[in-house]
Amino acid sequence: MGNGLRVFFDDNFHYMSPEARSSAGALVRRKKRRPFCRRIIKEWLQEHLEQCADKAELEHMYKTFGPDPFVAAAAPEFTAPAFSAWSYAAGQIERLLAPGDRPHNQPG
Repeated sequence: MGNGLRVFFDDNFHYMSPEARSSAGALVRRKKRRPFCRRIIKEWLQEHLEQCADKAELEHMYKTFGPDPFVAAAAPEFTAPAFSAWSYAAGQIERLLAPGDRPHNQPG
């Protein structure tokens, strides 16, 4: 497991339910953990982009239903790197939908 850090995923819709948490465990190499979390978010946003009318709707949908990956320490002697899935998602939404842009299925 490398340096005692693991990647976990909460489901924003079931964020209070421990049963909804999953783990990528040792499958993600040490230096790839944050990029792995970012990729999960980017893929989810791309898959749901056309279902939303604008940035606000896509961000709301992500915060309500999207994955919330994070890196956590397996023991107190390890320190997990700071990573905010919601902040990263907000930045990606800004990149995906520049001001005035609409998803492809929305009339202009």
